[in-house]
Amino acid sequence: TEAANKGAMQAGSASVGLIMRRDHTDSGNKYLNSHAVFKFPFTRKLILTAPSNGFVIFRGGLGTLHQAFELLTLMQTGKTHKIPVLFFDSKYWDPLQQYVTNVLLKKYKTISKSDEKFYRTVDSVDEIMEIITSQRREADNDERYQ
Repeated sequence: TEAANKGAMQAGSASVGLIMRRDHTDSGNKYLNSHAVFKFPFTRKLILTAPSNGFVIFRGGLGTLHQAFELLTLMQTGKTHKIPVLFFDSKYWDPLQQYVTNVLLKKYKTISKSDEKFYRTVDSVDEIMEIITSQRREADNDERYQ
């Protein structure tokens, strides 16, 4: 997240952090104009997810996977509205995609084919912008969101 905060600050935008308290320390960085500190991951995820028009998931570890799969599960079960979930850099995410398709979908059938519609892998900023902008236009024209 530091890279995103740094990029926002360098572009002249406000850089806001939703950070976790870990072992009596905050996980913020020097590129924040303001921040909110959370003790529980669920509360942070709720505040981050509810107003969002889309998520772009970059390389990360267990926390990144946790956030991504939690969001996908909430959409799958109808607990939150559907928004684009975009995994950036197909070379990095292809092994995960292969696991989801070959193991979860085909071998063990623990997900259905329709679950794959909740996310996609992208390789360019232009593609990200097109998908999120298109989704936003659809939501703006949907009576359920007005």
